[in-house]
Amino acid sequence: MSEVPEDELFDVIVIGGGPIGLFAVYYAGFRDLKVKLLEATETLGGQVSLLYPDKFIYDMPGFMSVNGKEMISNLVAQASQFNPTICLGERVLLSWSGTMFEYLMPALWMRSYPGTLIARTQDAVVYVQRAFGRSLGIPWGISESASSKKNDRGDYHYFAYGLPSVSLWPEAAAGPVISPYSTFLALAVDPPQALRNLRYMDSEGWVGPYGFYEAADYSVSSRKPVMVREWMAHHLGMSLLAIANSLRNNVVQQWFHAHPMIQATEMLLQEIPVNNAVLNARLKNLAPIHFPAKVNLLEVSRGATAAL
Repeated sequence: MSEVPEDELFDVIVIGGGPIGLFAVYYAGFRDLKVKLLEATETLGGQVSLLYPDKFIYDMPGFMSVNGKEMISNLVAQASQFNPTICLGERVLLSWSGTMFEYLMPALWMRSYPGTLIARTQDAVVYVQRAFGRSLGIPWGISESASSKKNDRGDYHYFAYGLPSVSLWPEAAAGPVISPYSTFLALAVDPPQALRNLRYMDSEGWVGPYGFYEAADYSVSSRKPVMVREWMAHHLGMSLLAIANSLRNNVVQQWFHAHPMIQATEMLLQEIPVNNAVLNARLKNLAPIHFPAKVNLLEVSRGATAAL
């Protein structure tokens, strides 16, 4: 496969910097694995740091009666000795099954704007998908697709394959089954890496008379996948729309956003995630008035977000 810069290569991606995430970073580092931690907030420790810094913790393995702040401080110190890459403020929306199409199919017709929660999530999910593929030494791109399993009639089994790390579904599974249409969707987010991935698939014989096959199933062997030699209209359709956007300056998005109904509401797509402190500060700048003690400033700031 194509060479990837050394600073982009990680053995493990940990999402969430709470106690469990810090434990994961520590044990991965202890096993000489290169680790990257993504945390949505600006501090490590999760809810323990935010809600229970002074509460004593009695049920965390390895810690005997320490308060939350001390426990997180010790965990950070233990994890830091292995020099993990820690990215704070990296917000990732979780989907139900962690599939690529849940995150990127709407981008075929809806714009995303820099700095918004949607755009940051799309970037992060493609990164996590690439990291997952690298960790197994296989191409990347996992989404709802057919696999090599067949029923008694010879029909391919269909399943919502996705990454458990970004999924809310307890039964989420990656397979791993790699679907080319997932990479076509990623053309909107990371065109160079998506093209490299597609070229590798092409070089490995993943293309038939009607285009890329439905999927390559690595659940049987991590060395030689079983090809799912079928084509699904909706997956080919998504691929064609992604290609059209890539070659014609997002022509599908232009068509969609030209509609007056979409223009009337597209400002919702431009909402930038900010914390409560920033909202309060902006509100005071816009309307420097004194609030009675009983007024919840957070509720007022929520109502003012449209003006921000």
